[in-house]
Amino acid sequence: MTAFIAATANRKTRRLASALAIAAGGVLALSSCSAGQISQTATQVAAVNGNFADVGDISLRNVHVVYPQSEEYSIEPGGKVELGFIAINNNSANSDTLTRISTTAASSITVGEEPGGT
Repeated sequence: MTAFIAATANRKTRRLASALAIAAGGVLALSSCSAGQISQTATQVAAVNGNFADVGDISLRNVHVVYPQSEEYSIEPGGKVELGFIAINNNSANSDTLTRISTTAASSITVGEEPGGT
């Protein structure tokens, strides 16, 4: 009887060891399938309308010309447009103030309600 119990326990141990070896081999084989490949999502950027730039400690995000919602604005050459963007100060020790926006594509720029305003 003791020999039968030992043989049954030995058989169960072998089955368990075999199952564990197969599972470990499967995990290793499946985890290395993409090793050395270029990820399709490695170069994706956020799905926003505008462009972005980093200048020193300032980050500009979602920079874009706002689509005209009234007759006052026009995206035609020489038309009046609104510029939309998010400015982020990445330096918590120093505060920054937007003082001007410049471009060669416009004859004048208004920041806020008044020319030169904030």
